[in-house]
Amino acid sequence: DLHSFPTRRSSDLSFEGNIIIYSDGDLKTVTASKVPMKSIGFSKATKMTSLSLTQVGLKTVDVTPLTDLTDLTFSQNPVTSMNLTKNTKLTTLKMVNTNANVGASAMKSIDLSKNADLKTLWIYGKVGLEGALENISLSSNKKLEQVYLQFNKLKSMTLGDNNITMLNVQGNQLKSLDFTKLTKATDVYAQDNQLEGTADLSKNTVLKRVRVDNNKLAGLKVGDVSDQLDFYNNNMNFATMPELPSGMVEKVAQFKYAPQYPMEVKAGEKSYVKNAVADKVVKGVQYEAKIGRASCRERV
Repeated sequence: DLHSFPTRRSSDLSFEGNIIIYSDGDLKTVTASKVPMKSIGFSKATKMTSLSLTQVGLKTVDVTPLTDLTDLTFSQNPVTSMNLTKNTKLTTLKMVNTNANVGASAMKSIDLSKNADLKTLWIYGKVGLEGALENISLSSNKKLEQVYLQFNKLKSMTLGDNNITMLNVQGNQLKSLDFTKLTKATDVYAQDNQLEGTADLSKNTVLKRVRVDNNKLAGLKVGDVSDQLDFYNNNMNFATMPELPSGMVEKVAQFKYAPQYPMEVKAGEKSYVKNAVADKVVKGVQYEAKIGRASCRERV
């Protein structure tokens, strides 16, 4: 019974066995950090609304009895799986793994189809400690506002209607992403993927920061962006580079569009590199770059 525990620093506590949390119904929050444990059970404390287990050494935790749970943090753990199908009231999920001493997450997928109230989603690693997440569907999560999924191995990501203002999927393996669903986003970070085709953000009128650099995009549709627009190192040419609103480049804090990757054009048995980005004026803004060259227009 946690009510009988003395107040002690987490570093003073060590549970090397299996833990069962008991409560008469008034226990709402459990937090443990850097407390080694083999397992923890909540079948006797089902009215909890908040659970935070950080760096406790667990690969998973059974939260299915916690049907009132709204906030779950399970970070800096070598997670392999997580069953959230019974936690229909969940609004916040944080599973961050950026601690090299813990090791990278091995969780390849997660089912969030029953978490319709989810607003905040953090499942991410870092460079050199990428997570294993390969696919995720957010089509049932229409209340989502913040999505941080950077530095995983995502190959598939499905978006439905949503309230997303922040999306970060940097450093994954995505070849496609439905940007048209991001009508309320102020920040979109999708750099360092394998995105192809045209990224269409033209329906979004509140964009502040957009990064789609280091992909394989052939085109970009975007309106006014206030703070940052980076789309260099893609496969764009003059026909597919964005027609930017007049005066936008002069006020945006950072704007970088070049170099673009060289395009090999074959004519019979001969081939040559086409300088697709040359001199072009787009509503008074000159793109001053050529494919394969280091020259670019960049303001920071």
